[in-house]
Amino acid sequence: MGGVTTVNPTSQRGRPGYSRDDVIRAAVRAFNSRGYDATSMGHVAQDLGISKSALYHHITSKEEILEESVAYALSNLEQAFRDVVAADLTPGETIRQLIYGSV
Repeated sequence: MGGVTTVNPTSQRGRPGYSRDDVIRAAVRAFNSRGYDATSMGHVAQDLGISKSALYHHITSKEEILEESVAYALSNLEQAFRDVVAADLTPGETIRQLIYGSV
C-alpha cells in the first residue's frame, strides 16, 4: 500500500488494522492525487481497503485530517527553519538550506 503499514494486532490496544497516522497519511495522499474537495472519506477508506466505519474509528472528519496534516507540515517547516538559522552557514547556503527544508 505505498508506504502505509498495517499494525500487528498484538502491538497495540483497540481494533487491529491501521493506525491513526496511517489513516492520515493515506488521506493526504488522496488529497494530493484527487484534490481535497474531490476526496471523500469513502475514497480514503477504499484506498486503505477498509470500511468507512473502520476509518471513523480513527478520525472524525476530513476537516480534522486537513487540520492535523497542516499543523504537522508547519511544525516540520518551523523546525527546518530553526535548524538552518542555528547552523553557521554562508548567506547563500542559508538560503539554499531554507528552500530545501521548505520543500
